[in-house]
Amino acid sequence: IAYPIRVLVTLTHETARCLTLEKSPLPRRPGVIAVVAAGTTDLPVAEEAVVTAEFMGNTVRRVYDVGVAGLHRLLGRLPDLQSANVVIVVICDIDNIAGDAAC
Repeated sequence: IAYPIRVLVTLTHETARCLTLEKSPLPRRPGVIAVVAAGTTDLPVAEEAVVTAEFMGNTVRRVYDVGVAGLHRLLGRLPDLQSANVVIVVICDIDNIAGDAAC
């Protein structure tokens, strides 16, 4: 008796602080999702959104380091944001914007 071998791929996403287990990739979906993060404090949550969207078959553009101090960088990425079908913006601890932020 021959049994089919199932290969499961486990990936560790350190920045997103998560694992994915994939039997077979989902078909690619049309369109683009832009994930926007202001600074390094936002990266774990932003990367979790990226991992989730890519796992579900979406194409993702990362738009990082575009907070208040990097407003010129945000304006430079405006075409990427305008052409995206979905924009996810990650803001950590908006009540503590001037201090140490935490998600």
